[in-house]
Amino acid sequence: MNLVFVYGTLLKETTHAIPKLFHQKSVFVTEAFTYGKLFQVSYYPGLVLTPPSLDKVYGQVFRISEIEKVLLALDKYEEAGPSFPYPQEYKRTMITVYDLQSSEPMKCWAYLYNLPTENLEQIVTGKFTQR
Repeated sequence: MNLVFVYGTLLKETTHAIPKLFHQKSVFVTEAFTYGKLFQVSYYPGLVLTPPSLDKVYGQVFRISEIEKVLLALDKYEEAGPSFPYPQEYKRTMITVYDLQSSEPMKCWAYLYNLPTENLEQIVTGKFTQR
């Protein structure tokens, strides 16, 4: 699978430092959404899937070349995977997202927030904006 759903600091509109490899090895595919809740973790957000839910989280889908290399770089950026201490803040997971125009489902990799959310503010619009 070579699609990645992003919803925070990797969005093409943000001014955060995007990992160079991701930028060089990705092509924008479409605007999309998934069902879940978005939380403000710090200067970045966290997505928690909450099916069944009416809450939507909006983001973008990118097609990645050299998928293994890019996913390793994204794992490092998100501090996810076996080389990082447990519990990890994010977990790379295959999820279903929906094209914003056609509502067609797509399977994509996404980084899901993996820690408790009770002390976090929910971003009720489901759209990350820089603060």
